[in-house]
Order: sequence, then C-alpha cells, then structure tokens
Amino acid sequence: LQALEVLPVASPPEPRKLTEEEMKRLEEQEENTLRELRIFLRNVTHRLCIDKRFRIFTKPVDPEEVPDYYAVIKQPMDLSNVMKKIDLHTYCTAKDYLKDIDLMCSNALEYNPDTDPAGRSLRHRACTLKDTAYAILKEELDEEFEKFCEEIQESRKKRGCCSSKFAPSYCHVLPKQNSSECRLPESDHLNKNSENHTMSVVSSTPVSASSSRKRHRRRSQWSCGTIAKKKKYSHSTKDDKVETEGDRGEHDSSMELTEGEINEDSVIENESDSALQDNFVHNSTS
Repeated sequence: LQALEVLPVASPPEPRKLTEEEMKRLEEQEENTLRELRIFLRNVTHRLCIDKRFRIFTKPVDPEEVPDYYAVIKQPMDLSNVMKKIDLHTYCTAKDYLKDIDLMCSNALEYNPDTDPAGRSLRHRACTLKDTAYAILKEELDEEFEKFCEEIQESRKKRGCCSSKFAPSYCHVLPKQNSSECRLPESDHLNKNSENHTMSVVSSTPVSASSSRKRHRRRSQWSCGTIAKKKKYSHSTKDDKVETEGDRGEHDSSMELTEGEINEDSVIENESDSALQDNFVHNSTS
C-alpha cells in the first residue's frame, strides 16, 4: 500500500462582501453598543471628578505654576482630557480607558518625589485614583460586554473603519492662536487707549462756557421727594354753597347801603354850601 499524500490545509474562504445596506446596519449595531460604553465611561469619569480627593487631576497642569512640568512629562493626561476623548469616540474598549488612567498615575509618580510630604500626598492620591477606577470597572462592567466591544474594535480594524468617523463634528475645534498674535503691540494699545480717552473727554465736555457757569437753582425738599407734599382737600356741601351765596347777597346789599349813604351826605353838603353862599351875599349887600 502506498502512503497517501498529505495535502496542505486549504485557506478559509474570504468573507462575503457586505452590501451597503448590510454594512450600514452593522455600523448602527456597533455604534449602539459603543454608545452604551461611552455613557458608562462618562459616568465613571464624572464620579472621579466630583471626588474631592481627585480634584487636582480634573484639569491640566498650569505651566505658570509648574514651569518645568511639561519638560519632564511628555504625555500629560487629566480627567478633562479623558472626557474629551470619550466625546471624540477614541475609546472602543474599557482597556483603552484604563490606559489613560494608568498614564495619569505614572505621570504623578514620575514628577512628584516621595521625599517631601506634598509629593507623597500627590502620589497617594494618584494611586487611589487608579485603584478606584479599576474597582468601579471590575464591579460594574460586564465581561461579555467588554468582549463584544473588543470584537467590534477588531472588526473595524480589518475593515479599515475609524471610530472617529462617527464622532460629532462640533467636538473638533480650531487650534488656539499664539498669544503673540492675539496681543497687540504696546504702542498700538496705548494709542487706542488715548483715542478712547480723548473721545470720552470730548463727549463729556460742555458745548458752551455759559452753560458750565450757569448756576443751578436749589430744589426744595418736597420736590426732591424727601418730604411728601401735603394735599389740600376741600369738602364742599350744599349748605356751604347756600351760606356762601347768602354771604354774597348780604355783601352786595351792604355795598348798596353804603353807596346810598354817600349820596345823601353829598346832597346835605351841597345844601349847606348854597346856604353859606346866600348868607355871604346878604351880608355884603347890607
């Protein structure tokens, strides 16, 4: 009997190329799964940010406060940057998320020495942050869900699909301008300030000198509102009206009486004058 020839194992057939509808449906399923992962990672990051122990890791290191930090640390990382990467769909698995948590911890251990109390406190907080993040993911993240996310990541690599393709466009912003470009030269700044100052002076100066010399009248206290002006109330009734009309009649009659008396007095004076003239004429003839 002749030995049978051993044939090489045939390569598996290439997977069938998906149609556009099938590809779209697959991408939607993958995106729904990764959306749940992002929601979970945001929740974890938010819980770390509100913890007072990890407040120092919530924002980047200020180079003005620590000038040599970026010379020592080449890959800085903080929780605000982690949240930004979540929004940009950078993390496809929880392992990628934990890599940045490890980077934060290693940066803190590398820069802060353990010789002084402040450095030891920061190193302790960094290790606590790492342990807290690992404990939350271990307790609350399902292992099957993590495997499913890893399969999606491998499938996208084979297809040449990038996860940032599905990221919202509003997350991408323009790069920051240099401070030298934003700042104006000191001469221009001073010129602008002087122009603004002259404009304000011109607008505040009076139109004529006479108006500036004009003396203002002193206002009374009640016109300024400090003292309330008393209101005069007139209570008029029908009886008052009748009385006033009667008073007016008496006044008119008294006026008529006085005029009559004056006429009588004038008549008497005229008669006395004529009698005196007659006596004077009689005496002169005699």
